[in-house]
Amino acid sequence: GRTARAGGWGWALGDEGSGFAIGLGALRAIARATDGRGPETALRDVILQRWALTNPEALVATVYRHPFPRIEIASLAAVVEAVAETGDAVARGLLVEAGRELTTGVASVVRALALSSPVPLALGGSVLVHGRLAAAALIDSLAEQGVACEPVGRVEEPALGALSMQFKK
Repeated sequence: GRTARAGGWGWALGDEGSGFAIGLGALRAIARATDGRGPETALRDVILQRWALTNPEALVATVYRHPFPRIEIASLAAVVEAVAETGDAVARGLLVEAGRELTTGVASVVRALALSSPVPLALGGSVLVHGRLAAAALIDSLAEQGVACEPVGRVEEPALGALSMQFKK
């Protein structure tokens, strides 16, 4: 009968680990690389091609248009995953960071509810359901913090994950 919440405040206030946060991180990485403030990344060419843009500067008009392209930015998470799988360190870093951000939320809930390990974990949302690297980083980071997760399941709809865990009791 107890509940706790951490994260999920939406794209403007804090949705760390989300597809939007990963996509926005990729766009920021492209801007930094273009300026010479950050490492080169294959994300630049892949995302420019995906959005049919001829140069990184065209990202400004694309991102700041009305209506704001939240869904399009969030869809870049799958691109980041694909580029990370080719060995791109920047893309991989974005996904590892997403997993670590999600870890802070899970660990916060575990502490708030005084749960003991192992803790059942339902992975929901496109980044965790369809991707591999952020989910692996999440589980590894939780283990580093002493939170073992078992069972771990992927669910297309988070509410279904909660229901399935309830019925397994």
